[in-house]
Amino acid sequence: MINEVLQQLKSVPGVSGVLVLDKNKNNTYQLLPASFSQTAIKNLGLQLLELTGEWAESEKLELKFDNGLTWVINTEKIAVLILARPEVSIPDLNLFLKNSLLSIEKKLYKGTSDFFTREYIASSSFRRQLDYQILVRAINQVASSYQGILGSFLVTKNLRRGKEK
Repeated sequence: MINEVLQQLKSVPGVSGVLVLDKNKNNTYQLLPASFSQTAIKNLGLQLLELTGEWAESEKLELKFDNGLTWVINTEKIAVLILARPEVSIPDLNLFLKNSLLSIEKKLYKGTSDFFTREYIASSSFRRQLDYQILVRAINQVASSYQGILGSFLVTKNLRRGKEK
């Protein structure tokens, strides 16, 4: 899935690691060197979110160091961090990046791409529907936490009594 695309990016000569941040869900997908701990990866994701939060769409930052370079690429839905050694093949990386960014976005958002029009989202019926979904989730969370304390029978009885009122 996404790992295949990350593997293709990492297969470019000179690329040592790739981290993709899904800005809507705050999830990270990465193929980074083993020296990165889970805490470091989480912090990297948070810093990437903070860094690209105010950027314009399709903005890119290239940082050069003595022992390599780092690219940060921002799109509408994702942010990508690429770690590379100094001998990275920039033309090859650019070639892979065009297809890879589109592929990653498609794989992450294949079922959720602008299904509702902006007018429908702005309408009151959609917002009311969204409010009901949030209310149902909240009630289910409260019920599941009380289920361990009171038991399934009493929780169900109280929910039915609440529904009637």
